[in-house]
Amino acid sequence: MQVADIWDEKSSNFIITQDAVRIFARDVQKPTRYYVDEQILEDLVPKFIKQDSSFKDIYTIVTLINSFYSTRMGPDDCFARANLLFENHNRIWAAIHNLDVATVQNIIDLQRQGDRPVSFSFTTKYFSILSRYVAKQDIYPIYDSKVAKLLNYYFYKQNHAYTKSRVSGCNTPTVKDYITYYNIISEIMASCKVSYKELDNYLWQLGTNLDNNINGAWTKPGTDIHAVLQRLYEG
Repeated sequence: MQVADIWDEKSSNFIITQDAVRIFARDVQKPTRYYVDEQILEDLVPKFIKQDSSFKDIYTIVTLINSFYSTRMGPDDCFARANLLFENHNRIWAAIHNLDVATVQNIIDLQRQGDRPVSFSFTTKYFSILSRYVAKQDIYPIYDSKVAKLLNYYFYKQNHAYTKSRVSGCNTPTVKDYITYYNIISEIMASCKVSYKELDNYLWQLGTNLDNNINGAWTKPGTDIHAVLQRLYEG
Protein backbone atom coordinates (compact mmCIF):
# COMPACT_ATOMS: atom_id res chain seq x y z
CA MET A 1 0.00 0.00 0.00
CA GLN A 2 1.10 3.55 -0.74
CA VAL A 3 0.04 6.52 1.38
CA ALA A 4 -1.47 7.99 -1.80
CA ASP A 5 -4.06 5.18 -1.57
CA ILE A 6 -5.50 6.68 1.64
CA TRP A 7 -4.34 10.31 1.72
CA ASP A 8 -4.81 13.15 -0.78
CA GLU A 9 -1.83 15.44 -0.25
CA LYS A 10 -3.32 18.23 -2.37
CA SER A 11 -6.36 18.64 -0.12
CA SER A 12 -4.53 17.39 3.00
CA ASN A 13 -7.35 14.97 3.65
CA PHE A 14 -8.10 11.30 4.05
CA ILE A 15 -9.48 9.30 1.14
CA ILE A 16 -12.63 7.40 2.07
CA THR A 17 -13.54 5.30 -0.95
CA GLN A 18 -14.11 1.61 -1.61
CA ASP A 19 -10.61 1.27 -3.06
CA ALA A 20 -8.99 2.98 -0.06
CA VAL A 21 -10.94 0.89 2.45
CA ARG A 22 -10.16 -2.41 0.75
CA ILE A 23 -6.52 -1.71 -0.08
CA PHE A 24 -5.96 -0.74 3.55
CA ALA A 25 -7.69 -3.91 4.80
CA ARG A 26 -5.62 -6.03 2.41
CA ASP A 27 -2.25 -4.53 3.32
CA VAL A 28 -2.53 -3.39 6.95
CA GLN A 29 -3.03 -6.15 9.48
CA LYS A 30 -4.41 -5.67 12.96
CA PRO A 31 -2.53 -7.28 15.87
CA THR A 32 -3.25 -11.01 16.09
CA ARG A 33 -5.22 -10.54 19.32
CA TYR A 34 -8.04 -8.77 17.50
CA TYR A 35 -8.59 -11.68 15.11
CA VAL A 36 -8.65 -14.16 18.01
CA ASP A 37 -11.08 -11.94 19.93
CA GLU A 38 -13.41 -11.86 16.92
CA GLN A 39 -13.26 -15.63 16.57
CA ILE A 40 -14.16 -16.09 20.24
CA LEU A 41 -17.12 -13.70 19.97
CA GLU A 42 -18.31 -15.32 16.76
CA ASP A 43 -18.28 -18.67 18.54
CA LEU A 44 -19.70 -17.67 21.93
CA VAL A 45 -22.20 -14.90 21.24
CA PRO A 46 -24.74 -17.18 19.44
CA LYS A 47 -24.41 -19.73 22.24
CA PHE A 48 -25.22 -17.23 24.99
CA ILE A 49 -27.52 -14.75 23.25
CA LYS A 50 -30.84 -16.35 22.43
CA GLN A 51 -34.43 -15.19 22.64
CA ASP A 52 -34.66 -16.63 26.17
CA SER A 53 -31.18 -15.63 27.40
CA SER A 54 -30.73 -15.42 31.17
CA PHE A 55 -29.13 -12.51 33.00
CA LYS A 56 -25.96 -14.58 33.41
CA ASP A 57 -25.82 -15.21 29.66
CA ILE A 58 -26.01 -11.49 28.92
CA TYR A 59 -23.60 -10.59 31.72
CA THR A 60 -21.06 -13.04 30.26
CA ILE A 61 -21.20 -11.40 26.82
CA VAL A 62 -21.14 -7.87 28.28
CA THR A 63 -17.96 -8.79 30.17
CA LEU A 64 -16.32 -10.28 27.08
CA ILE A 65 -17.12 -7.30 24.86
CA ASN A 66 -15.92 -4.87 27.52
CA SER A 67 -12.63 -6.76 27.81
CA PHE A 68 -11.99 -7.35 24.13
CA TYR A 69 -12.96 -3.85 23.00
CA SER A 70 -11.40 -1.98 25.95
CA THR A 71 -14.53 0.03 26.71
CA ARG A 72 -13.18 0.63 30.22
CA MET A 73 -16.25 -0.27 32.23
CA GLY A 74 -15.47 -1.48 35.74
CA PRO A 75 -17.08 -4.65 37.19
CA ASP A 76 -19.96 -2.72 38.78
CA ASP A 77 -20.65 -0.87 35.54
CA CYS A 78 -20.64 -4.15 33.58
CA PHE A 79 -23.11 -5.63 36.06
CA ALA A 80 -25.40 -2.59 35.87
CA ARG A 81 -25.20 -2.52 32.07
CA ALA A 82 -26.04 -6.23 31.85
CA ASN A 83 -29.07 -5.63 34.09
CA LEU A 84 -30.37 -2.90 31.79
CA LEU A 85 -29.78 -5.02 28.69
CA PHE A 86 -31.48 -8.01 30.30
CA GLU A 87 -34.53 -5.91 31.24
CA ASN A 88 -34.78 -4.79 27.60
CA HIS A 89 -33.69 -8.05 25.99
CA ASN A 90 -36.92 -8.65 24.04
CA ARG A 91 -36.65 -5.23 22.39
CA ILE A 92 -32.97 -5.74 21.68
CA TRP A 93 -33.63 -9.20 20.25
CA ALA A 94 -36.12 -7.68 17.82
CA ALA A 95 -33.75 -4.83 16.92
CA ILE A 96 -30.80 -7.08 16.05
CA HIS A 97 -33.00 -8.93 13.57
CA ASN A 98 -34.81 -5.90 12.14
CA LEU A 99 -33.02 -2.55 11.94
CA ASP A 100 -34.28 -0.20 14.65
CA VAL A 101 -31.81 2.60 15.35
CA ALA A 102 -34.29 4.27 17.69
CA THR A 103 -34.04 1.29 20.07
CA VAL A 104 -30.25 1.71 20.29
CA GLN A 105 -30.72 5.37 21.10
CA ASN A 106 -33.41 4.55 23.66
CA ILE A 107 -31.12 2.11 25.49
CA ILE A 108 -28.47 4.86 25.62
CA ASP A 109 -31.05 7.31 26.94
CA LEU A 110 -32.14 4.83 29.62
CA GLN A 111 -28.53 4.68 30.81
CA ARG A 112 -28.65 8.44 31.37
CA GLN A 113 -31.48 7.95 33.83
CA GLY A 114 -29.39 5.65 36.04
CA ASP A 115 -26.61 6.39 38.51
CA ARG A 116 -23.85 4.63 36.54
CA PRO A 117 -21.73 6.28 33.82
CA VAL A 118 -23.18 6.12 30.31
CA SER A 119 -21.23 3.85 27.97
CA PHE A 120 -22.23 5.15 24.55
CA SER A 121 -19.55 3.25 22.65
CA PHE A 122 -20.18 -0.04 24.45
CA THR A 123 -23.90 0.02 23.65
CA THR A 124 -23.23 0.45 19.93
CA LYS A 125 -20.71 -2.42 20.08
CA TYR A 126 -23.27 -4.65 21.81
CA PHE A 127 -25.90 -4.10 19.11
CA SER A 128 -23.35 -4.42 16.30
CA ILE A 129 -21.80 -7.64 17.59
CA LEU A 130 -25.15 -9.27 18.32
CA SER A 131 -26.52 -8.39 14.90
CA ARG A 132 -23.39 -9.74 13.19
CA TYR A 133 -23.02 -13.00 15.08
CA VAL A 134 -26.60 -13.85 16.06
CA ALA A 135 -28.69 -12.43 13.24
CA LYS A 136 -25.88 -12.66 10.64
CA GLN A 137 -26.48 -9.06 9.60
CA ASP A 138 -24.11 -6.08 9.47
CA ILE A 139 -26.63 -3.32 10.22
CA TYR A 140 -25.22 -1.26 13.10
CA PRO A 141 -22.00 0.77 12.85
CA ILE A 142 -19.87 0.97 15.98
CA TYR A 143 -19.35 4.40 17.54
CA ASP A 144 -15.79 5.22 18.53
CA SER A 145 -14.40 8.58 19.62
CA LYS A 146 -11.32 8.11 17.42
CA VAL A 147 -13.56 7.56 14.39
CA ALA A 148 -15.61 10.65 15.23
CA LYS A 149 -12.36 12.61 15.59
CA LEU A 150 -11.17 11.46 12.17
CA LEU A 151 -14.53 12.30 10.59
CA ASN A 152 -14.45 15.78 12.15
CA TYR A 153 -11.11 16.35 10.44
CA TYR A 154 -12.31 14.84 7.16
CA PHE A 155 -15.45 16.99 6.96
CA TYR A 156 -13.62 20.11 8.16
CA LYS A 157 -11.21 19.76 5.26
CA GLN A 158 -14.18 19.40 2.93
CA ASN A 159 -15.80 22.48 4.51
CA HIS A 160 -18.75 20.20 5.13
CA ALA A 161 -21.78 21.13 7.24
CA TYR A 162 -21.37 17.92 9.24
CA THR A 163 -18.30 19.32 11.00
CA LYS A 164 -20.06 21.49 13.54
CA SER A 165 -23.68 20.52 13.29
CA ARG A 166 -23.46 16.73 13.31
CA VAL A 167 -20.17 14.95 13.94
CA SER A 168 -19.03 17.30 16.70
CA GLY A 169 -22.42 17.03 18.34
CA CYS A 170 -22.41 13.26 18.53
CA ASN A 171 -18.85 13.35 19.87
CA THR A 172 -19.84 15.49 22.89
CA PRO A 173 -20.45 13.27 25.95
CA THR A 174 -23.61 15.05 27.13
CA VAL A 175 -25.40 14.95 23.78
CA LYS A 176 -24.10 11.85 22.05
CA ASP A 177 -26.65 10.85 19.47
CA TYR A 178 -26.46 7.43 17.82
CA ILE A 179 -29.15 8.19 15.23
CA THR A 180 -27.02 11.08 13.94
CA TYR A 181 -23.88 8.96 13.93
CA TYR A 182 -25.70 6.11 12.18
CA ASN A 183 -26.90 8.46 9.43
CA ILE A 184 -23.43 9.90 8.85
CA ILE A 185 -21.76 6.49 8.62
CA SER A 186 -24.58 5.12 6.46
CA GLU A 187 -24.18 7.93 3.94
CA ILE A 188 -20.43 7.31 3.70
CA MET A 189 -20.98 3.56 3.45
CA ALA A 190 -23.52 3.99 0.65
CA SER A 191 -21.16 6.22 -1.33
CA CYS A 192 -18.22 3.83 -0.83
CA LYS A 193 -20.27 0.65 -1.31
CA VAL A 194 -18.59 -1.12 1.61
CA SER A 195 -20.01 -2.79 4.72
CA TYR A 196 -20.24 -1.18 8.13
CA LYS A 197 -17.60 -3.58 9.41
CA GLU A 198 -15.18 -2.67 6.62
CA LEU A 199 -15.70 1.05 7.17
CA ASP A 200 -15.51 0.68 10.97
CA ASN A 201 -12.18 -1.14 10.73
CA TYR A 202 -10.70 1.38 8.28
CA LEU A 203 -11.64 4.51 10.20
CA TRP A 204 -10.87 3.00 13.61
CA GLN A 205 -7.41 1.71 12.64
CA LEU A 206 -6.45 5.01 11.01
CA GLY A 207 -7.69 7.08 13.94
CA THR A 208 -6.11 4.79 16.54
CA ASN A 209 -2.72 4.62 14.81
CA LEU A 210 -2.60 8.40 14.44
CA ASP A 211 -3.56 8.89 18.10
CA ASN A 212 -0.92 6.40 19.23
CA ASN A 213 1.84 7.98 17.16
CA ILE A 214 1.14 11.71 17.63
CA ASN A 215 0.09 11.59 21.28
CA GLY A 216 -3.54 12.22 20.42
CA ALA A 217 -2.82 15.66 18.93
CA TRP A 218 -2.76 14.79 15.25
CA THR A 219 -5.54 17.29 14.40
CA LYS A 220 -3.43 20.18 15.73
CA PRO A 221 -2.75 22.79 13.00
CA GLY A 222 0.60 22.28 11.35
CA THR A 223 0.80 18.54 11.99
CA ASP A 224 2.31 16.83 8.95
CA ILE A 225 -0.13 13.93 8.76
CA HIS A 226 1.24 12.83 5.40
CA ALA A 227 4.71 12.30 6.88
CA VAL A 228 3.27 10.35 9.82
CA LEU A 229 1.27 8.10 7.47
CA GLN A 230 4.41 7.49 5.43
CA ARG A 231 6.28 6.43 8.56
CA LEU A 232 3.42 4.18 9.67
CA TYR A 233 2.53 2.49 6.40
CA GLU A 234 5.53 2.79 4.10
CA GLY A 235 8.21 1.97 6.64
